Amino acid sequence: MPRTIAGLLIAQADSDRPAVLDGDRSLSYRDLAANSHRLVARITQADPSGANVAPLLPNSDAFVVAYFAAHIAGRTVVPVHPYYAWVWRRLGRLTHRFVSAN
Repeated sequence: MPRTIAGLLIAQADSDRPAVLDGDRSLSYRDLAANSHRLVARITQADPSGANVAPLLPNSDAFVVAYFAAHIAGRTVVPVHPYYAWVWRRLGRLTHRFVSAN
C-alpha cells in the first residue's frame, strides 16, 4: 500500500501498542484498524458515490476512527467540530436561499 495516512495505519494494524489516548481511554493500532474497517463498510454502503465525509464529532477516539475510516474508503475528510456546527447549518440555509432565489 502506498505511503498514505490509511497505509500507515494498515501497516501497524497487528500491533497492540497504543495508537490513540483519549483521557482514560485508549485504542491499540489493532483496535483502531478494526473499528475503522467496520466503519468503512458502513460509509461505502450508506453512500457508494464516493462523496466527502464530514464527521460531526468532538476531538476524541471516535473522531480518529472516523477520520481513518474515511481515508481508507478513499474519501476526503471535512472535519466538523460540534461547537462550530451552527456555522455549517447557517451556511446551508444561506446557500439554499441563494440557489432558490436564482
